[in-house]
Amino acid sequence: MGPGLPLWLPDGAIVRGELQRLADEEAAASGAQQVYTPALAKAELFETSGHLAKFGPEMYPPMQVGGERYLLRPANCPHHAMVFAARPHSYRELPIRYHEVGAMFRNELSGVLAGLTRVRQINLDDTHVFARLDQLEDEVVAGLQSVRRVHAALGFDKCEYRLSLPANDSEILGEPQQWRRAGAALATALDRIGVPYHRAEGEAAFYGPKIDVQLILDSGPGSSSGAGAGAGAGAGAGAGAGACVGVGGDADADADADAGADTDMDVDDRASDPAERQARVTETVATVQVDFVQPQRFRLGYVGPDGTEHRPVMVHRGVVGSMERVLALLLQVHSGRLPFWLNPHQLVVLPVAGSGASGDEAGRAAAQLADRCAPARADVVIDGSLGHRIRAARERRAGLIAVIGPREAADGTVDVLDPSDGQRRTVAAAALAAVLRRAIAERRPPRWEQ
Repeated sequence: MGPGLPLWLPDGAIVRGELQRLADEEAAASGAQQVYTPALAKAELFETSGHLAKFGPEMYPPMQVGGERYLLRPANCPHHAMVFAARPHSYRELPIRYHEVGAMFRNELSGVLAGLTRVRQINLDDTHVFARLDQLEDEVVAGLQSVRRVHAALGFDKCEYRLSLPANDSEILGEPQQWRRAGAALATALDRIGVPYHRAEGEAAFYGPKIDVQLILDSGPGSSSGAGAGAGAGAGAGAGAGACVGVGGDADADADADAGADTDMDVDDRASDPAERQARVTETVATVQVDFVQPQRFRLGYVGPDGTEHRPVMVHRGVVGSMERVLALLLQVHSGRLPFWLNPHQLVVLPVAGSGASGDEAGRAAAQLADRCAPARADVVIDGSLGHRIRAARERRAGLIAVIGPREAADGTVDVLDPSDGQRRTVAAAALAAVLRRAIAERRPPRWEQ
């Protein structure tokens, strides 16, 4: 395929589908409307947005089609601006929110490609909000609450919040008074959700202040800490052949670089101890960014209560992030074992053949259990010795391993092994199905009644 172009194998595609479903559900819960926009656009679109001038070397060369120059997009912000501009708006309609998980393209040099964390095509969860300035605080609160729900589901427990502000008015584009109001709104939003944060003066983007949510990693620079375990990437995926994203294997997916302009990685230089600064590594995993520039460049407007046109403020909201990068971080944080609701092999059922009719009963009970546990992803494995099948299920990082022999088939029970903690328990088949359904619906580990 080529460097930086991962292939999503069936197991990896299951994980990606679940992540996209999470992103879509969170966006819908916040009132966002689903949109779809093309990956190609005329060069003029990116000239208007400023992407061509600022990120030209990181974009792919233009294609000449019918005398027009077309470019693969590095971001979908201009496209969502065009969706907003497709018809007039009243102040009563605002805020308007658009959501899309779309493909973005970055012309990364081969020397900086890194597993799944820095690739040439990313599939990014992105929401853009068009609002009045007086609505900004509530929109930021809603975005941060969404981030916290997503991170709870992903198991990203150790996060810190950074409020990036300009050091002085010379660093901004637009009106200083608007920037100050926006910065105050972001700070108040952080206070409202009750999380500690630190202010980073001089770290604002040129288009507006922002909040970055940073995942604190246990490992220092250069350590994958299990990031690739289960990724299924081919050898040399970061710099040579394209990666294959599956589950199972020992590939390296080092989380040592960003996926482009939407995410970044920092060694925290604000720690007081130099040794701590060197060892403490963070990855920006979510962001809420205020943008005064795009609405101005695209001349976006809405009719205010005074009957005149007003400029909306744009909010970039990245909650899940890029599918590639979040998978790499999940594997790193969880040492290769994905959260149960994301696991492609949530339940592996192993029937144990007895003599005569009892062996058939175990097989039928195993098939019935797999059907009963829907929507859990259940595999019934019959080939090989029981020991071999258990080892294979462990190697595939199965969520749970269920063994059914003639006795269990007769009793309607299941012998369940949880590879994550080594615990074994015998439960009723109906109880197991209920436990799995709750775990999947609530995106959490299985919880057993005591």
